[in-house]
This record gives sequence, structure tokens and C-alpha cells, in this order.
Amino acid sequence: MSFLKSLRHRAAPSSARDYRNDGESCLAQGKYGQAINDFTKAIRLDPTNPTTYLDRGLAYEEEGHYQEAINDYDAAIRFDPGNAAAYCNRGNAYFALDDFDQAISDYTEAVRLDPNFALAYYYRGLAHLEKGEAARGKLDQEKAITLDPVLMP
Repeated sequence: MSFLKSLRHRAAPSSARDYRNDGESCLAQGKYGQAINDFTKAIRLDPTNPTTYLDRGLAYEEEGHYQEAINDYDAAIRFDPGNAAAYCNRGNAYFALDDFDQAISDYTEAVRLDPNFALAYYYRGLAHLEKGEAARGKLDQEKAITLDPVLMP
């Protein structure tokens, strides 16, 4: 087999890293079902990697499977309790389920862990607004825009 053909015929994934990489590629391409399958295979081989749970949670969210996403974010947090992104993502899943109190709690933990996490402030502001807490929502939105002006409407 020529060198170019061998590059095109990559070996089938065999490690957790291979499956995770394939899952990340599928996630980026919007192939969420395949991403979930690849991340699940990676988790079977390495059940303690928080990044794989975080990524599979994102794919579940994109598919509208919010409880499964929450379960994966719980696992990511269990293996990496300081992961602000896991709290923020779990907050997004709770937000999608209209559980604004739990979403706010998760966003608050995300900003406690990373005080410069603009998106967590932004989403927390949205959750406050959904609850009718306009003043709190406005404060969080302003903080988010201060940290990241790209978030300005």
C-alpha cells in the first residue's frame, strides 16, 4: 500500500483517546449521535476522564437529551470538581428544563471557580430574567459584557 493510501486508511480507533478524538470531530461536524457513540466507547475504556463526560454532555444537549447531559456533567464534576465549564454546561441543561433556580446555582458555582467566566455571568443573567429578577439579571449581563464585550447585543 502506498504512503498516501495508508494515510487515508487510518486504523480503527482502539484507545479511549482515539474514540474521544473521533467524538470531538463528530461533535464539531454536528454529528451528535455518532459523537455520543464515540464518547460512550471512550468512557468504557477510561471511565474517569472528565473531559469525555463533558463532551458527551454537550452532544446530549444538542440532541435535546437534557437529563442525560446533566448526568454526564455530574460525572465530569465528580472527577474534576474545579471544572467551571462543567457547572456552566450543567446550568445550561437545567435552564433548558426551566429549572432556573438550579441553573442559577450552577452558574454561581462556575463564577466562584472562575470569576472571569463571562458566559456564566451572561447565562446566570438570563436565568434571573426568566425568573422575573430584572435587576439581578441586568447586573450579571453588565458583568458579562465588561468581561467579554463580544457578548454585547
